Amino acid sequence: FAARELVGTVPSAPGGLPAYQAGAIGYYRSGNARSLTFALAYADSNTAAQAGAVLTARLETYLSPDQPERPLFAGWQFVPEVEQIGGVTLLKVSANMPED
Repeated sequence: FAARELVGTVPSAPGGLPAYQAGAIGYYRSGNARSLTFALAYADSNTAAQAGAVLTARLETYLSPDQPERPLFAGWQFVPEVEQIGGVTLLKVSANMPED
Protein backbone atom coordinates (compact mmCIF):
# COMPACT_ATOMS: atom_id res chain seq x y z
CA PHE A 1 0.00 0.00 0.00
CA ALA A 2 2.76 2.48 0.86
CA ALA A 3 4.41 1.88 -2.53
CA ARG A 4 1.15 2.67 -4.35
CA GLU A 5 0.90 5.98 -2.48
CA LEU A 6 4.50 6.89 -3.26
CA VAL A 7 4.02 6.49 -6.99
CA GLY A 8 0.70 8.34 -6.88
CA THR A 9 -1.72 5.59 -7.83
CA VAL A 10 -4.13 6.45 -5.02
CA PRO A 11 -6.83 8.81 -6.39
CA SER A 12 -6.15 12.43 -5.51
CA ALA A 13 -8.45 14.61 -3.43
CA PRO A 14 -10.68 17.12 -5.25
CA GLY A 15 -8.48 20.02 -6.37
CA GLY A 16 -5.38 18.05 -5.38
CA LEU A 17 -2.38 16.96 -7.38
CA PRO A 18 -3.49 14.39 -9.99
CA ALA A 19 -2.12 10.89 -9.41
CA TYR A 20 1.16 10.34 -11.28
CA GLN A 21 2.92 7.21 -12.52
CA ALA A 22 6.42 8.08 -11.28
CA GLY A 23 8.16 11.08 -9.78
CA ALA A 24 11.57 12.55 -9.00
CA ILE A 25 13.01 15.63 -7.30
CA GLY A 26 16.35 17.16 -8.20
CA TYR A 27 18.34 19.87 -6.43
CA TYR A 28 21.50 21.43 -7.81
CA ARG A 29 23.92 23.81 -6.12
CA SER A 30 27.08 25.33 -7.55
CA GLY A 31 28.59 28.32 -5.78
CA ASN A 32 25.71 30.72 -5.18
CA ALA A 33 23.52 29.18 -7.89
CA ARG A 34 20.74 26.84 -6.78
CA SER A 35 17.99 25.18 -8.74
CA LEU A 36 15.15 22.81 -7.90
CA THR A 37 13.27 20.51 -10.30
CA PHE A 38 10.27 18.23 -9.85
CA ALA A 39 9.50 15.65 -12.57
CA LEU A 40 6.26 13.66 -12.68
CA ALA A 41 5.16 11.12 -15.31
CA TYR A 42 1.54 11.16 -16.48
CA ALA A 43 -0.57 9.20 -18.94
CA ASP A 44 -1.57 12.30 -20.94
CA SER A 45 -0.62 15.93 -21.48
CA ASN A 46 -3.90 17.42 -20.17
CA THR A 47 -3.48 15.77 -16.77
CA ALA A 48 0.19 16.77 -16.71
CA ALA A 49 -0.72 20.41 -17.43
CA GLN A 50 -3.34 20.38 -14.65
CA ALA A 51 -0.75 18.94 -12.27
CA GLY A 52 1.71 21.68 -13.25
CA ALA A 53 -0.77 24.35 -12.22
CA VAL A 54 -1.54 22.61 -8.90
CA LEU A 55 2.11 21.94 -8.01
CA THR A 56 3.22 25.48 -8.89
CA ALA A 57 0.41 26.99 -6.80
CA ARG A 58 1.30 24.77 -3.82
CA LEU A 59 5.02 25.59 -3.95
CA GLU A 60 4.23 29.30 -3.88
CA THR A 61 2.33 28.92 -0.58
CA TYR A 62 4.85 26.81 1.38
CA LEU A 63 6.24 28.56 4.46
CA SER A 64 9.66 28.28 6.06
CA PRO A 65 9.70 25.82 8.99
CA ASP A 66 12.11 28.12 10.86
CA GLN A 67 10.34 31.40 10.05
CA PRO A 68 6.64 30.57 9.60
CA GLU A 69 5.80 34.06 8.33
CA ARG A 70 8.35 33.81 5.46
CA PRO A 71 7.45 32.02 2.23
CA LEU A 72 9.89 29.14 1.72
CA PHE A 73 10.40 29.91 -1.96
CA ALA A 74 10.20 33.73 -1.81
CA GLY A 75 11.30 35.13 -5.16
CA TRP A 76 11.54 31.75 -6.89
CA GLN A 77 9.58 31.50 -10.15
CA PHE A 78 8.48 27.94 -10.81
CA VAL A 79 7.94 27.13 -14.48
CA PRO A 80 5.88 24.07 -15.49
CA GLU A 81 6.72 22.34 -18.79
CA VAL A 82 5.03 19.31 -20.35
CA GLU A 83 7.07 17.14 -22.74
CA GLN A 84 6.65 13.82 -24.55
CA ILE A 85 9.78 11.72 -24.03
CA GLY A 86 9.98 8.14 -25.27
CA GLY A 87 6.22 7.65 -25.17
CA VAL A 88 5.92 9.12 -21.66
CA THR A 89 4.26 12.43 -20.81
CA LEU A 90 6.58 14.23 -18.43
CA LEU A 91 5.75 17.26 -16.30
CA LYS A 92 8.84 19.20 -15.26
CA VAL A 93 8.47 22.06 -12.77
CA SER A 94 11.74 23.90 -12.22
CA ALA A 95 13.09 27.12 -10.73
CA ASN A 96 16.33 28.83 -9.86
CA MET A 97 16.94 30.56 -6.54
CA PRO A 98 16.90 34.33 -7.03
CA GLU A 99 20.26 36.10 -6.89
CA ASP A 100 20.80 38.43 -3.94
